[in-house]
Amino acid sequence: MKHLATLIFITCFFCFQLGISKKDNYLSGYVVLSQGDTLKGYVKPLKYSYQEEIHFKDTEQQEQKFTANMLSSFVCGTEKYIAVNKSELGYHKYIAQDHIFIQEIVEGAVSLYLYAFYYQADSYGRKWSDRKSYKKECKEYYYFKKKEGAYFAAYQKNKYALAVLKDKQAADNFQLAGYFDECEDLSKKILYKAYKQSQVELMATDYNTWYSKE
Repeated sequence: MKHLATLIFITCFFCFQLGISKKDNYLSGYVVLSQGDTLKGYVKPLKYSYQEEIHFKDTEQQEQKFTANMLSSFVCGTEKYIAVNKSELGYHKYIAQDHIFIQEIVEGAVSLYLYAFYYQADSYGRKWSDRKSYKKECKEYYYFKKKEGAYFAAYQKNKYALAVLKDKQAADNFQLAGYFDECEDLSKKILYKAYKQSQVELMATDYNTWYSKE
């Protein structure tokens, strides 16, 4: 009976903790500080990638806020984000702050990251307007990164192929094919536009599958 009572107490305690986190829209996770220390607890999901800070509660339900320049990464539920300096991503006119969070979609020999945000624009191209009549759009930028390399910026240009961002220019898929030139089959598929808009993740997993067999 004593063991049963202990088990019931532990179950109720964790249910209580889970109930609090769900009530406040927090999910189980952890943050990794820029110094390397890990804090376990609950993280509030990001509404937008361009949020400058995240909300974190430790196991004692004490709330803290962390900006991107204070962390190296964090996990919220099943999603992982890393903090990077925008200079590592190359040209990006929509990023205002120095450090941002990008979501890790694929981890491996080549990793895939996503930076997504909403902005508003009028017919003259003015951005970030508060006028409700202006069109609100979502921008999704994908970044490949090999373990020993820099971030390689690619975004979905149309339903047939990916375009590459470099030095303020959107290049064709020849440059993207060149990024994966050590994997001949993958490079050819990119070159001949075999990957559709929704298959950027497949491109990364195909490369990692090939890499694991080398």
